[in-house]
Amino acid sequence: MIDVEEARRTWRGTWGKFMEMERPALEVLSVLFQRLHMLESPLGKLAKTFKQKDMPPRADCPKTRGDDLLPMDLTAVQEYLTDLPVDEVEAIMLVVLGLNYMWLGGRDSERYRPERDRLTKAQRQAVSHLAERVRDLGSVDKRCPDLLTGRSQLVEAKFDYGGEPIMSLEELKAEQVIPVWPAIGEAAVQHVTSYLPDDLRERIENPESCLLPKEDWPRRPPKSLVRATQEEWNVIVKAAAARGLMVPVEEQDVFRDHNGIMVLNGAAGVKKLKKIGGEMRSMQRFISNFIPINSYQKHLEGGDKHLPYLGQLTLLNQDEDDVWVVDSEDFVSCFNLWKLPERWFGYTCFGKTVDAKLFGGVPGKQVYPAMAVVPMGWINAVSVIQAVVRTLVFSESEIPEESEISKLKRLPETDDLSVIYLDSYDELRRLDRQCAEVLQGVASPRHKRFLKVCQEKGLPLNEGKRLVAATKGTLQGGELQGKEGWYKLAGDKQINLVGLGSCLLGLPEWREFDVRHFFGKAVFGMCFRRVLLSVLQDGFHFLSAPLRVTGWFSFSG
Repeated sequence: MIDVEEARRTWRGTWGKFMEMERPALEVLSVLFQRLHMLESPLGKLAKTFKQKDMPPRADCPKTRGDDLLPMDLTAVQEYLTDLPVDEVEAIMLVVLGLNYMWLGGRDSERYRPERDRLTKAQRQAVSHLAERVRDLGSVDKRCPDLLTGRSQLVEAKFDYGGEPIMSLEELKAEQVIPVWPAIGEAAVQHVTSYLPDDLRERIENPESCLLPKEDWPRRPPKSLVRATQEEWNVIVKAAAARGLMVPVEEQDVFRDHNGIMVLNGAAGVKKLKKIGGEMRSMQRFISNFIPINSYQKHLEGGDKHLPYLGQLTLLNQDEDDVWVVDSEDFVSCFNLWKLPERWFGYTCFGKTVDAKLFGGVPGKQVYPAMAVVPMGWINAVSVIQAVVRTLVFSESEIPEESEISKLKRLPETDDLSVIYLDSYDELRRLDRQCAEVLQGVASPRHKRFLKVCQEKGLPLNEGKRLVAATKGTLQGGELQGKEGWYKLAGDKQINLVGLGSCLLGLPEWREFDVRHFFGKAVFGMCFRRVLLSVLQDGFHFLSAPLRVTGWFSFSG
């Protein structure tokens, strides 16, 4: 009998040796296909079965029925792809093997005995599509990390489901915070209430209407620290005051709970890379920790209900003679552009006082700095900012609202679409290929109107992120390739996913966080091909069978 644990240790050791250095994604997938039959797991057993062509099919096992797409014979797939490089072929065969595994019922698939069969027309089309996708993955100029680096990223670093790193809160340093802020005169340039629909504007003009019933308030205010020395905090507050980002509040004006205790908020910094003078430098993004005041407020329904869902963009049609182009604008420090009503200042106070002279007040008097613009950590920040930008686009720039891609609406039946996501406005246009070539780099009338409105209102835009009639661009965490008709998970994120998976295969056990980390990223990627989510339920069996998972997850071998 096979010593399963010994076989798994041997496999992990071999895989770890292979992953001692960075590898191209296609090489990782290719070698995984070569060695998968050695893995003591249901998928590994299926890989072994497909290599044993001399074994007769069992009468009680599923077989290909008529024109069914799956299962595909791997030898036939290999023969169909004879003109491609070996690593591409084996990567494609790995994908086909995974599809066969799920079609055959996951864990029960090892009972299957393949029948030698040639590919049908539908299967050849499917394999050709897979080949195109694999070739695209191989074109990405990024490698999967070595096992040591990958383990560190997987176990120690944390990422959100969009693949962006979650940074630890740091002590605020003025020299790293201030360069990230807008320049003096470019912040707090407009009153937020002037750009809100009537129902939301009335609530924001009256902060008391945003409070929860007192019986729902916490027993005591949650605590949140201002992570800065008094010296650093003084410099930061002075710079914020000069930009209109902060204002002074006296103690008697600070919001208090039902026991008369002041509700004060915290602040900290997270790392942010910023290009300054042509050089990338490590800066800090100023973070308002508004957990204390958020505990007393309702979530207001506003623009957030109209946020787009990236899966909608995968439903766009494109004929052979069509090209999709994107015009894109991104605000500079969007949340810092909009001033709150003065009545909010008692609610947005930080818990570390400063001398009033920093605000031009009486020296020696202690005051509480308060955010005067929309704080990113505020419970209603997303609702408010999304509503503001929608007003700029549809009302001020006179762009038809029926062009909007929104979770609440059907996909517009037009060739000119609007995508609004907080601080960005993207216009998607479907053009004839010849027309697209002529108009490349030429802004659309809608784009021009939006630019004019922002200029008139003093709202700075990030010229470095501007796209004008571009056939390639990033959109909602994805990558649009308008000529090819692709809207996909960005290539670097695909490589990250392959890299994380390869690192998981080298670990003797998984923590709950490791599993959440990998499948969280996988779910985000699957949103670009919505149908993939239907097979996610088999994902745990697909990967976890050879390993032991710690935490509240429990998998049998």
